[in-house]
Amino acid sequence: RHVRFIQTRAEDVKDIGQISPIRPITISIDAITPNPTTAAAIVRYHITDDTRVVLSVVDAIGRESRVLDSRVFAGTHEVDLSVATRELPQGMYRIVLRAGVASDAKTLIVVR
Repeated sequence: RHVRFIQTRAEDVKDIGQISPIRPITISIDAITPNPTTAAAIVRYHITDDTRVVLSVVDAIGRESRVLDSRVFAGTHEVDLSVATRELPQGMYRIVLRAGVASDAKTLIVVR
């Protein structure tokens, strides 16, 4: 992967108001409810821009199961996470949300 830098002089820019600053995408997992859970949980998250997000369940030894991989609009979203159909044994899991280089993670406890 090559990165090319282009140098621009201030006098080459006609209308500085047309240049929009680059904002990083910020994401956060707001809540996982109920937690602990026996069968299902709702993961509520917030994202600042329209982008592709990936939500994964990661077990204690790092095995990852993808729950969501789609493009979403900016705002608050909820994902129904059924731990019964995924046959997850009792234990602690990391719920990991990624969007570009931004990520957030929270712990989910499954009890039987």
